[in-house]
Amino acid sequence: MPIYAKLKGKVLYADNEADENLPPLDIDVARTTVFVGRAGAYDPAEEPAFLGTCHSKSVSRRHATISWEAGDDGGWRLYCDSKNGVVVDGAFWCKGETVPLKNRSAIKFGPCACYFVLPDPSEAYAMPPSEVVAAPPPPPPVPPPGPGGRETKKPGKLTYVELIARAFASPEISVRTDGVSSREVCDWILAHMPDWTTATAEQKKLLGTGVQGALYRSKDYQKAPNASSRQNRWLRAVAASTGPTTVHVEGVPAGVPVVGLAPGAPLPPDVVAKKRRI
Repeated sequence: MPIYAKLKGKVLYADNEADENLPPLDIDVARTTVFVGRAGAYDPAEEPAFLGTCHSKSVSRRHATISWEAGDDGGWRLYCDSKNGVVVDGAFWCKGETVPLKNRSAIKFGPCACYFVLPDPSEAYAMPPSEVVAAPPPPPPVPPPGPGGRETKKPGKLTYVELIARAFASPEISVRTDGVSSREVCDWILAHMPDWTTATAEQKKLLGTGVQGALYRSKDYQKAPNASSRQNRWLRAVAASTGPTTVHVEGVPAGVPVVGLAPGAPLPPDVVAKKRRI
């Protein structure tokens, strides 16, 4: 069976135990129409056109259809089947929309990020006429950007990591000893960060994906132990210490306390101090 293209990339973060090793994505497109979705959603023996990716619930069972369209204006197309949408070359596409694909088009859905890779131009590559199929149905009219539209530029200049830090420093979240979910972090950002109070539905989806991914990747946060629900809850990570530290002042014997310095207070400018770990 010929291989017409590949999906090459990786799983950026894991929101389930099956993907904790962040498996790479190296998937052959061996048909002129395939559909990608959550791994294990279909039996390949019954659905040979199915291409499984990762096990994340943010990836739909049938997330997107990739197909070849013949003709002068033909080529590869991606048709979005999921209400969660898909990002192609930096633009967000809603369910029912179709976007052309070119060599090395960047595709992002859920935690999966990959390139659509066509064969090397030097290789013999021909589309067998017997396997050419009809393109997906045309998409519905695209709403204009704005409230309820397809505006996906992230509001403001703060990164997701900076937004999460603001949320965890807030009075509402900083006192939580049982941890908070990524959904609660997003709700705080949407309610308290001025740039996000008018976010569109698509921007809220991007926020959810960005916050979830940042929490999994960052060493500043850890999963709360003994969570009562199946949903992950997060706490600030406690930095590990290799031992206490003491302040050594030149001219003062080791072990003699420096009178007049409160714990954590800066040394006077005329004193040269060196921190020495014991």
